[in-house]
Amino acid sequence: MTWILITYGIVMLGIGLLDAGKVKTFDFYVLAGRERSALMVGASILASVVGASATLGVADLAYQVGFSAFWWLGSGALGLFLCGFFVAGKIRDLAVYSLADLVQTLIGSSARKAVSLVIVVGWTGIIAAQFVAAARIISSLAGWNYSFALAVSVACIIGYCLLGGQVSVLKTDTIQLCLMLAGLALTLWVLYGHIDLPEAGNQLRQFAGTLGISRFWYFLVVVGSGFIIGPDIFSRLLTARDSGSARRSAFLSGGLLLLVSAGIVAIGLWARFYSVLPQGVSVLPWILEHELPAWMGALLSLGLLSAIISSSDTCLISAAAIAEHDLLLGSKVWRTRLMILSLGVAALVIAELEADIINTLLLAYSLFNCGVIPPVLAAILIWPRRRMHEGITIAAILAGGGLGVTGKILELYWVTMLGMALSALITLAAVRRGSFR
Repeated sequence: MTWILITYGIVMLGIGLLDAGKVKTFDFYVLAGRERSALMVGASILASVVGASATLGVADLAYQVGFSAFWWLGSGALGLFLCGFFVAGKIRDLAVYSLADLVQTLIGSSARKAVSLVIVVGWTGIIAAQFVAAARIISSLAGWNYSFALAVSVACIIGYCLLGGQVSVLKTDTIQLCLMLAGLALTLWVLYGHIDLPEAGNQLRQFAGTLGISRFWYFLVVVGSGFIIGPDIFSRLLTARDSGSARRSAFLSGGLLLLVSAGIVAIGLWARFYSVLPQGVSVLPWILEHELPAWMGALLSLGLLSAIISSSDTCLISAAAIAEHDLLLGSKVWRTRLMILSLGVAALVIAELEADIINTLLLAYSLFNCGVIPPVLAAILIWPRRRMHEGITIAAILAGGGLGVTGKILELYWVTMLGMALSALITLAAVRRGSFR
């Protein structure tokens, strides 16, 4: 398995090296020249959103609560459909460089700086969490110690991002998506190829499960909204060749995400009905070790690793582009590369320190979803007829985001959703006090 991982890393770095010579401008480095097809963009969106939480987390939740775990990613699919209908084409026509750049156009420069800072800080924590997940899988597959596996995985990810930028990330995302889908499909074939689905009655009730009303609405509103408005989603949509391609890529990725969500949930349900896991053991690692042939377990592991890497590289280049273009107000390729290296090293340090600091930084993600998404979505929907009041918009970001962070700290879903509702309410005032164009 070690040689497979080495080959995998060489292929990723090779793609970056081949693309490095094509990079001439900032536009090409961070947005691949804005000339990608709907198929490539849609595949990259799907590969980017199916990371560690969407694989290990959804399977574990399905084992605990049944099929209702589907809404973890199912809400994301609904968000992508809404993005395709109302957002994707409009932002592509504006031809901005990032979500924060969009905020500058629609709201103002102060709001742009606030959103940029939230994204760069929060996404560094998300990158670190993805690094941790990748290192644990590599350590398990190759028998390396955690720190060495972490260093190798981070070096590979930073390496091909530095070399080829967005062009390389789009290509590697396609490869990684194919590996992930192949691993999931073969796992389902092995698990369900010789058994029947659960019978009616009590088993059917277990199959449906119960998610809890507060968690259901949390997934639907808070998680789902991140697929309508998000720096990673936008960084992909802006690479599309035109607004029509951007819309089609959102619809394509949303449809495929429904299938991926159902597949991951089905694996968790198999464990729920046909296996008993030791306390604290995750579903997918257990199935890899005990239920699959060695070669198939290796393929699924490689698929899981691919899902994690495709999320981390997207977060890394999105955050670096925002740091350069929206915080430093520049458009230099060399400095964007320096931002990729700096953020990657910062995430590596955080990953070495692990869970508590990562969880602290992930609070910024709650700030983004609850505080930033409502006003940005409203600004897109009313553009170009109206422009929102910038001061009130910043108040919406701070008030809604602050309450969202409080909900995250207290682990109270209703408080988090209340934060988003508060942001939306203040956003309405920002719209009313805004100006006509």
